[in-house]
Amino acid sequence: MKWPGIIQDYYQQNNEFGNNSTQGSIPLQLSFVGTLFMFFEHFMAPFSQILRSIWGTKIVLVIGTFLMVIGFIIASFASQIWHLYLAFSVLAGTGGAFLFAMTQTVVPEHFGQKRGGLALGCISSGGSIGSLVFPFIVTPLNDQLGVHWTFRISGAICLTLGLVACILMKDCVQHVTISPVRNRLREMIKFNVFQNSNFIIWCLGAVMQCSSAFTPMLFIPSYATYIGLSDFQGSSLVSIGSGTAVFGRIFSGYLADRIGAINTNIIYLCIGAISNLLIWTFAYSYGVLAAFMAIYGFIYGSYYALGSPITASILNKEQVSSGVVIVLLFNGIAVLGPSVASAVESTGVASKPFFTYKMFTGITYLVATLIMILLKLRLSNNKLFAKM
Repeated sequence: MKWPGIIQDYYQQNNEFGNNSTQGSIPLQLSFVGTLFMFFEHFMAPFSQILRSIWGTKIVLVIGTFLMVIGFIIASFASQIWHLYLAFSVLAGTGGAFLFAMTQTVVPEHFGQKRGGLALGCISSGGSIGSLVFPFIVTPLNDQLGVHWTFRISGAICLTLGLVACILMKDCVQHVTISPVRNRLREMIKFNVFQNSNFIIWCLGAVMQCSSAFTPMLFIPSYATYIGLSDFQGSSLVSIGSGTAVFGRIFSGYLADRIGAINTNIIYLCIGAISNLLIWTFAYSYGVLAAFMAIYGFIYGSYYALGSPITASILNKEQVSSGVVIVLLFNGIAVLGPSVASAVESTGVASKPFFTYKMFTGITYLVATLIMILLKLRLSNNKLFAKM
């Protein structure tokens, strides 16, 4: 779901909430729509695990699908920004959490360690394909029918695709048993994973890389408008990033199965830090921005192919599902990173617009790289070139 940035740019340009908020605060308020969506998409993941243990995977998928569709439909009637918070961010975000968490926990159970990375890479690339296609759908719909019908049509698309997922996805029988409702929370989610210090370091590394990963995708359309590019060029930049992300996620899974998920993650994080600090910082034309988005798109989102394999390499089999949803819970906090950057940007601390976003993304990627190197050294007994 990487098109909230296009919706945000549409609302800013058309001033649809101009009578309800002060003009200067609208960009900051709108930035919370996309980031709160991603917050709930991660933060509600543990609840999906609880529901799965009670009702099974398919019921959770059905609930997630209908929450997303209802959120989209209600958002289409929004007349104030807080309406979008409740409908799109909370309802649709929670639905997205249920759908996303199921793929992250069910898929690894069907594949062994040798093929798990590639399997998740292929599946997570589906999200990038959606992000590649949706900007070319959303922008014309906004222009021709308005944002309200864009939400409704998007909801119909999500309903169709969600029901297909409900039909096709199933539990791995040997890993999942449906538990009675009376089971306690600690029996559904194993919090003893926090006894593993390496898991805590991994959670910190995941938070750092997720806090910056969404920033370019959310703000590139607005940045493109700022430097004088057209709406179509802005949305096409998102599509370029999403297009290369398809191959980046698949390749990250393929590479993880051969050199290790942590090693692959470190390589991708290094590229992310360099591309943001040395390319986006000096990008003031469509050509340079397109080059940046092609590179960044390739490495962006690799976390979703690598997160589960990394968790599996740290925890035992009985803890993996709980570890995955706990990491997603922490990432729910991390995805507020773009809004933190927006808050800093709104203070006027930077001499040029969007400079805060560039530095925030590059530096957090750099810190995440160092954390993952530390984790790799701890797990490999200080062997820098070990397969991890």
